[in-house]
Parts: sequence; structure tokens; C-alpha cells
Amino acid sequence: MDEQQLQHRLGAYHRWKTALTRTIEGYQVWLEEHGLGNADTDRRLRDAIDTLRADKLTIAFVAEFSRGKTELINAIFFAEHGRRLLPSDAGSTTKCPTELFYDDIEQAAYLRLLPIETRASDESLRALKQEPEHWVTFPLDPDDPEQMLATLAEVVRTKRLSLAEAQKLGFYADVRVNAPNTLVEIPHWRHALISYPHPLLKQGLNLLDTPGLNALGSEPELTIHTLAVAQVVLFVLAADTGVTRSDLEMWKEHVLPGREGQGKALAVALNKIDTLWDELKDRDQVTTVIERQRNEVAGTLGVPVDHVFPVSAQKALLAKVRRDFALARDARIGDLEAFLSDELLRDRQRLLRESVRREIGQMIDNSREVVEHQHRNDAAQLTELREAGARNTGVLQQLHKRIEQDRTFYLAALQAYQQIQVPLGADMRAILDVLDIEALDHTLDLTRGDLSGRWTTPGLVRGMGQCLTDLRALMRRVEDVVSHANDALAKAYQGLHKQPILPRLAAPQLDINAHRSELLRLSERGEIYRKSARTAMTEQSVVVRRFFESLIGEMRHVIAQLRYDVVAWDDYRLEPVASELRRQRAALSQRVETFKKLGHTRSNVRGRMDELRAAVANGETQANTLRRMRELLDQHSPFEVVHSRREGRVPDAPTSIQIASKGANAER
Repeated sequence: MDEQQLQHRLGAYHRWKTALTRTIEGYQVWLEEHGLGNADTDRRLRDAIDTLRADKLTIAFVAEFSRGKTELINAIFFAEHGRRLLPSDAGSTTKCPTELFYDDIEQAAYLRLLPIETRASDESLRALKQEPEHWVTFPLDPDDPEQMLATLAEVVRTKRLSLAEAQKLGFYADVRVNAPNTLVEIPHWRHALISYPHPLLKQGLNLLDTPGLNALGSEPELTIHTLAVAQVVLFVLAADTGVTRSDLEMWKEHVLPGREGQGKALAVALNKIDTLWDELKDRDQVTTVIERQRNEVAGTLGVPVDHVFPVSAQKALLAKVRRDFALARDARIGDLEAFLSDELLRDRQRLLRESVRREIGQMIDNSREVVEHQHRNDAAQLTELREAGARNTGVLQQLHKRIEQDRTFYLAALQAYQQIQVPLGADMRAILDVLDIEALDHTLDLTRGDLSGRWTTPGLVRGMGQCLTDLRALMRRVEDVVSHANDALAKAYQGLHKQPILPRLAAPQLDINAHRSELLRLSERGEIYRKSARTAMTEQSVVVRRFFESLIGEMRHVIAQLRYDVVAWDDYRLEPVASELRRQRAALSQRVETFKKLGHTRSNVRGRMDELRAAVANGETQANTLRRMRELLDQHSPFEVVHSRREGRVPDAPTSIQIASKGANAER
């Protein structure tokens, strides 16, 4: 791959995230300095910062066996080694799903393998990743290619078990064999994690290598979770075979579902075009053959033809090692590399920016409204004192009157705030009643027992369908009660806007769209799984175990996370008002103390006016500071701006982040 281009883009992406993180941290400091911070706001800000820091970008390579998928990874990312980093020789293709990344916590190179026997466990792959005692770890030496090659050969290891033992681990046979002691070959390892200090991996890029339809069919969690989070999925075909029956099955059941309309890139690599090269044909004739195959693949899969990339991974790797530019041109790897470089960041930045802006932007807006509201009050008090002094009237009486008026306003606002808590509390209890995790677990346990006792495949399929239907119905009930709670909160805030002492704060709305979309995506995966021919060919106990540990387990996780977010929202939804009331009470107390100290001398009154002038000036400064923070959250990243210009959405002008970046580069 043109590593410099992708490194530049990943570097710009990292700098953009760093700028966002610093803005949020700056806002956190601002809250603390002004006495407006609390545990709930700190938690929300920490969550946003953690999200930015933990963000990873993933490219998933998906293909049947012998399509040259691992060779393509070698050609695109690891050609600088002068040899293959991952085993991809004939007969030694990857047998287990393999994740490549850099572990920036351990900061070490290693191969970590999960034994295939763990498939007999009820624990999900996600849970097992948090339990290192189940894994076997081999150190890798990046300075010793021979050691790395020998160690990484573990990912192609297989073992032989009886058919009965293999079926207990979730493997199936295409043909039913009556001899249970017949030996079959299965992968030695269930999953592989490779931490390697490649520059792109150190910048947050992750790669996923999936080993064929059988692995995807027997590990639903791969398609349910791992593939789903990938920013780009590259489906690899062989040019000499086109789209085979198993290719099409993999595409329809595992690749396409859940990616349509999700803003995630999907492309097809038509590999091994060198098998179509013919020395008896000229270049144009060969190109015609390749383009015909390309159009047929696009039509069969239903994708735009410009998302099908003819390549030769083997020749591309050879060309890069030998620096043979003519061969690299014939291997046609450049267009695919450019697509991956563009699409990897395209939508991820937009989604991440919108998420941060929605979560943190409203908090900053409310803080600015508080500052501007106080600024207006201070300016009004200053004007009153000036006018009273000019008329030579009782200045202290004027101050006392204003304090008593604001005290009355404060008590009225406090009463209004207390009155809305009871009905809003009832709305919250209604949501939590629907999201009763203990009741859900009880229902799921009963359902699992019922499914385990079904005697026929049709009965099992119907039971799984009913379970999915019930969970979708649960989410619809959640949507109803959340919608009612959001409306009630918005109306409560509108009522508080009538209180003169309170700024016009925005009501924090509970957004469950992401949870809803994820649960519906999982439900769609569940429908495909239960109707799959491969499910019908798999031992019933294994089907039930996979259905619950992967599909239903993930759906339960979504619901549990939603409940957690609801509770966090309940802690925060009235906090902007409560925080402002606390601030108003403290300010009133301070004004009373100041009033007592003023006495009747004109110098003390002038001192109070000086304080108000300083407060007015400081209010302008703080409002501008918060306004600038909000602008930084709203800014497009440099990479988004490039894409927007291409699509004609924004003018061809640099953002302030770009300007700052250029300035920093100039200084260097």
C-alpha cells in the first residue's frame, strides 16, 4: 500500500481526535474552575474522551478458501519485509480468524491463540478475550523474519478428531456419516490475535482475516460483532472461478446483511487476474476478458462495478519486493489501495464527530447560556446602580430591592423545579420497568430450556423466531416509554423557561437510535441464522448454544447497555437546572454578604460597581471561550473537508484545524 498516503491520513485523523480530546478536557477544566463540575458531568466527559482514545479503524478481509485473501493482506500491508509475513503458500492458508493490530497497552509483539476446545464453552468470544488464562501466547521478534514466519505458521495448524467430537465443537459434515469414529480435520486454534509494531497498526489500524465460509458459519459472533464494526469489508473472489455457490452464500448470509445503509464501505477484490493473462493475446484483449468478468461479478453481487477491483495479489507482492513498476501496473493493486485509503476514514470521522457533538455540544451550549444569562443580569445591575447614582437616589435601597426580587425569583424557580420531579420520576420508573434485566434473564433462561427440549428442527426454528420477535417487541415498548419521557422532559424545561432567574437551558434528550439499530441488525442476523441450511445441518445443542451465546447474548448486551445509559441519563437530565439553582443560591448569599458590607459610603458603592464591571467583562470572555469550544467540536476534520469538496458540499477553504496544522508544520 502507499503507506505514506495512508499514514498521512491516519496521522491527520489522530491529530483531529487529539484536538477534540483537548477541547473536551479544556471544557472539563473550565467547569472545575467555575464550580460547575460534578460527578455526572465528569462521567459524561470521561466517557467521550475514552471513546475518542479507544477508537480503532478496521478493515476486514472475507473470502472462501484459496481466493488469495491472506496474500492480498501481505501485498497491501507487509511487502516491505521482502517476503510474506502471514502464511499464504498453497496448502497453508489461514485456518482460524486472525486479528492484526498493535497492543499499545502491552507494547509488545506477540501471537496469542485460543484453543479450539473453547468452542464447547458457553462463553462468547468477546468474553474470552478478557480472560487471558484461556489463551496461548508466543512472542514475536520483528527483527527476526525467520522466527516470525515460523511462529505465525501456527495459524494454519489443524488437528484430526472423530466426527462426533467435531460436531460437539460445532463443526458439521456436508454429508451425514454413520460412522461417528470417522476422523475429520478441523483447525487447531479457534482465534488468533497478532500484535505487531507496523506503523499503520500503531496508528490504530486493525486488520481481520477470516478463513472461509465454514468458519463464519460455525462462529456466528464473527459476523454478528467483529465484521459488523469494521469500517471496510473487502470480499475477495478468484478471477478464474468468478462467483461460486459458496461465495454467493457467504456474501448473502454473512457479508451483505447489516452493511446496507450503515455508512460502511463494502468492496470486492477480484483476485488472481494473472490466471487470465494470455501471452497469445494482446493487452487490450486481456483487459476485455478481465472487464467482462468484473461486470459479471458486479451484476451477480448487485454492487457498482467501480466497487469491484481486479487485482493479482501474488504479482503485486512480487512487484513491490522487486520494485518492478511495470508488473505492479499489471497487478492493478493501486486502485484498490486508493479505495481502502479513502473509504476507511470517510464515514467514521463523520459519525464520531456527530456523536461527540451531540453528547458534549449540548453541555457546552447550556454552560454558555448560563454564562450569558449571568452576564445579562450583571449588566442590568450595573446599569441600575449607575442610574440610581446619577439621580442621587437611594443606591442601597435599589440594591436591596433587587436582591429581594431575585430571592423571590429563586424561590419560585426552586419550587417549580421540585414540582416536576415527581412526574418525571414516574416516567423513569416506567422505562426501567420495561428494561428489567432480571426479568429478561429469567425469560431467556426459560426460552433456552424450551428450545433445548424441542425435538424437531422446524420446532427449533419457530422457537428461535419467537424469541427474536419478543426482543423486537421489547425494544418497541422501550421506544414508546422513552419517547414519552423525552417529551415530558422537554415540556418541563419549557415550563422552567418562564422563571426569570433561570437561563433557557436545553433539555438533555435520551437518544436510543444506536441501540435500536444495533438490536434490529442483530435480529436480522438471527433470522438469517435460524433459516440457514447450515444451521439445519448442525447438532441441535450446538445450534441452541450459539444462538444464545452469540446472537441473544449480544442482544441482551445491547439492552443492558441501554439500561445503563438510561440510568446515567436519569442522573444527568435535571442536572443543568440543579447546577444553575445551586449557583444562583451561592450568588444570592454572596450578594447579601456584600450588601451588608457596603454601608452608606459612596466609595463602597463604587467598589460594587467595579466588581460588576469586572464580572461583565469576564462574562464576555467566558462566553467567547465556550463559543470557541463549540466551534472546535463542530469543525469537520481535514479528511472530511477533502471528501466534501469532491462532492461539492463545502467551499474550498481550509479549516482552522488545517491552518493550525500548517502553522505547526511551518514551525517544525
